[in-house]
Amino acid sequence: MTQKSYHKLRTIFAIFPGGYKYHSALFLRQHYQVISAKRSLCRLFLDLLVALCFRIWIPARAFSIRKRHKLSLREVFQNIRLSFAGFMDPNDVALLNIQDEKGLNYYMRRFELAPIMRQINPAGWQPDCALNNKELFYDRCLSYGLPHPQIVGLYVDGTITWRNVLYEKKFPDGFIAKPVADRGGARIKRLKVAFDSPSEQGNLERFIAESLEGEIGPYLIQEFIAPHPLLVPIACDALPTIRMTTIMNEKGAPELTTQVIRMPSEYLVAVDNLKAGGMIAPLDDSGYLGRAIRGRRYGEFTVHPATGQKIKGLQVPYFDEAKELVLKAHYEAFREYTLVGWDLAIAQFGPVLIEGNSKPSVIVAQRANMKGIGETRFGDLIAYHLARSEEEKAGNLS
Repeated sequence: MTQKSYHKLRTIFAIFPGGYKYHSALFLRQHYQVISAKRSLCRLFLDLLVALCFRIWIPARAFSIRKRHKLSLREVFQNIRLSFAGFMDPNDVALLNIQDEKGLNYYMRRFELAPIMRQINPAGWQPDCALNNKELFYDRCLSYGLPHPQIVGLYVDGTITWRNVLYEKKFPDGFIAKPVADRGGARIKRLKVAFDSPSEQGNLERFIAESLEGEIGPYLIQEFIAPHPLLVPIACDALPTIRMTTIMNEKGAPELTTQVIRMPSEYLVAVDNLKAGGMIAPLDDSGYLGRAIRGRRYGEFTVHPATGQKIKGLQVPYFDEAKELVLKAHYEAFREYTLVGWDLAIAQFGPVLIEGNSKPSVIVAQRANMKGIGETRFGDLIAYHLARSEEEKAGNLS
């Protein structure tokens, strides 16, 4: 099964966290009580079968991740015990450093995200969702005057359609080529070619055609945003980005619930994504970084492993402006979404919106802080919107 097929299956089929009885975070208790009460015998049988297969898979999975997380044999068996108790992927138990069954009460499972987002954030599942299409996202930002990387062209099957902005400014830092609809930083390419005048268009077209030769699907060509000088020491060859999650609260206003910074762990990579070996660090309310941790395997750092520069205690510039930007963007330009995971860059001139996500990973925020979202406003608001959704279905809300 391809990764793309897996993502599609995961969004279609909602795994029940357990067979007969649910095993999940406490803040989701009411949600699963409602689901349990509505289950047909056929669905109950299917859930029991899935649970059986999951439990058979757990020991093999735990041993397969032993080397990645540097687990002792005793820790592997503890991991298996907790994975059984919490109906949780052993890799996530290790990633989140869960040490006892009490800790399982606050962490949202990875597979729970898609069905819950489908229920509380339905706009994120529409074909014309601006958060799932980078071109639509940037055009929305442009129409509301929100700072974002300029799109200069669209590359489709060897042909480039340029936008007028290409001829209106210089691009000394080059460009980025992004697939319009891909996830997780896949296939993004840095195009290190400066563009100073329209006379260089032919050379630029040849360079892009050579760089994207054999690639399938439309690519956005947009300006490369250079990181703020204070963040260059942790940037390597990529752009560190901040993931902020905003959720509409009980008063109908967006509220900031999580804030994490991502950075590459080595040179010669084009993105800071965890799939590319990137690291994450928590941010406090003033924008100071905590220790960094590898996103997908063992490793904690107070200084950058490639550059030797300090991570813990570094302060993100323009942090208050970044918080104001995502709240404004959600309220004014993306109000149809209950929840948005924002990716921002901090440039020399201030914060820039890079992407919006309708189904942002809960593992990222939980791993960076080593704290379950059930202990935060994130969990409170997820529970609130799930309960509100059930009331709407029952016709109890106008």
